[in-house]
Amino acid sequence: VSDAKIDAVANQVLSWQESDTDKQLSVFRAFALAIAERGGRIPKAFHTWAERLAGDLLKSDDPVQLTAGTEMVGAIRIKSLFEPVAKLAAATRGTPELRTAAIQACVATADPRTVELLNSMLGSATETPHMRRVAALALSTFNTDASRKILVERLLTAHHRLAIDLSAALATTEPGSRKLLDVIAEGKASPLLLRERAVLRRLEASGIPNVSDRIAELTQNLPTIDALIADLVKKRRAAFKTSKPDGKLGKEAFTKHCEVCHQLGGEGKKFGPDLDGIGVRGLDRLLEDLL
Repeated sequence: VSDAKIDAVANQVLSWQESDTDKQLSVFRAFALAIAERGGRIPKAFHTWAERLAGDLLKSDDPVQLTAGTEMVGAIRIKSLFEPVAKLAAATRGTPELRTAAIQACVATADPRTVELLNSMLGSATETPHMRRVAALALSTFNTDASRKILVERLLTAHHRLAIDLSAALATTEPGSRKLLDVIAEGKASPLLLRERAVLRRLEASGIPNVSDRIAELTQNLPTIDALIADLVKKRRAAFKTSKPDGKLGKEAFTKHCEVCHQLGGEGKKFGPDLDGIGVRGLDRLLEDLL
């Protein structure tokens, strides 16, 4: 239809506001998509409807409706619904897809509380590696001194896998890339991070003059990855053989560090490999698998 008739179409669509939730969602999505394809913007009258509809969807127990409400909050940037969406983002029992959508919605609202939410996820021992990665990348989109400070602070104490994700998040911006290189040059983070493809690609695209030369300088004295792992296996093997087994301490360690991802004797979660019978693999094989 011609531009002159858009208002009439919008009024017709608005007349379905009292329909059931599923029909409202279907009609709203169809109209929003059509407007986007025309290169236009959703009329302001629709924002009030979107706020009410998204609020209703976020009260549902249906994952499909929860996701739809979350996506609507992000698309329309509904600031008033930050709290229920943040709650979904922080819910460790939620699906990764729903939690990721909730994090993206929180970022879209530009609510300053999002930074603390993401920081708490990065520091939580119960979070999965995937959700920590999502949180780190979301935090990098703020591109502020405060967000970079959090990423650096978490990097200084992170295990290697999380350190890679945090470094990649920092390297998504030019200021973050500079900060990452400075931290490594100061000896506060491992130069091994500069050998990770995800980090390296972002640094090379950062726009920093002579960045390749600086990376080469910081990594020039590094041994090969194989040599580092072999040395680490040797040290851990020696330490293990001087220790005394303690089933009680082992149980406590499993509960604290392992069961969030692994299952043993029917306890824990099946996110990672099952650990039943793991002892038969032998010390050397376990060290290789872990390290």
